Amino acid sequence: MMVRKQQQAFTLIELLIVLTIISFIMIIATYLPPNHLAESYELKTFQDQLKSQLYQAQDRSIIYQEPIYVQFQLGQPIKFVSARSNKIYRSLAPPKNWEVTNNFSFYYYPNGRTQAFKTIIFTHVSGQQMLLVFQLGSGQFEFKV
Repeated sequence: MMVRKQQQAFTLIELLIVLTIISFIMIIATYLPPNHLAESYELKTFQDQLKSQLYQAQDRSIIYQEPIYVQFQLGQPIKFVSARSNKIYRSLAPPKNWEVTNNFSFYYYPNGRTQAFKTIIFTHVSGQQMLLVFQLGSGQFEFKV
């Protein structure tokens, strides 16, 4: 009598089940909004760049002992202007589908402080808002989304 060895392999049914599960995962993955991820990354990058530019403008005003004019205007890039030469030395455009919805401009004085404070509102075409809140005279600010 011959003893038959059992082979260990996947059956066709098991393979079909695995392929079906992988197919469902791929279908679900295609419905995830990659644009949302790209937009949130772009917004975070913009926030980091704007923070960096504002801190740099404040530092520049202290180091060079000159006022730096910062201008937020509807539909325009954010401008950083040297008050002495009246030349724009930096500008930063908001990400696509975002715009500044209120005008505001201020100076960083040679002591690093500002003469004004306000909340700057950035609005997305979907209605979502991001706030850039400047604190009274200190030159400090924070983002609120």
